[in-house]
Amino acid sequence: MKKAAKRSGRSPGGTTILVGGAGEHYVIAELLYRGIIAGASPRNSTPYDVLATDRIHNANIRVKCKSAHSDGWQFSRDDKGNVYRTIGRYDFTVLVALRGLRHRPEFFVMPTRDLNGHMRHHHRAFMKRTGGKRPKSPDSKHAAVFESRESTFLEKYRERWRNLGLRVQTPRPGRPWGKSDSNGGMTQN
Repeated sequence: MKKAAKRSGRSPGGTTILVGGAGEHYVIAELLYRGIIAGASPRNSTPYDVLATDRIHNANIRVKCKSAHSDGWQFSRDDKGNVYRTIGRYDFTVLVALRGLRHRPEFFVMPTRDLNGHMRHHHRAFMKRTGGKRPKSPDSKHAAVFESRESTFLEKYRERWRNLGLRVQTPRPGRPWGKSDSNGGMTQN
């Protein structure tokens, strides 16, 4: 008899990696669609997933993608609450909310320093409330951003591609995302 998959926050069969990869590709596709030259950085070679430029401002940016198909994005933090160790002026994070196959993902586009500051602030407040120690798992480095709890913070970054500081084009309205064609398949514009 097969054992049931343990509920550890990870999807069985390595789908967490697939969700992350899907989010990176959605971000690249969205940037390309908006007139930005973008490509994936070599896997596990840098702390950023996407490199992008607009050819006009001669600006190059680095983008970290975090994807989730549930309410929250998971991070690992240091003792001060930082989720990113090195942050440059042109470093950005895009939180990708995957809503299912028939729905367009939602993107929260922000400077990495803003997300890191938010996470650090929440970590300090949590540690103050709990007397300086995590009550259940004192050695845990886990941190998360939950859309349901942190909508005020996230809302100012929803679909804000202009935050990247690049000349971003606004796509023309087209067919709604996920509208089925006559064969029942998914079509876009």
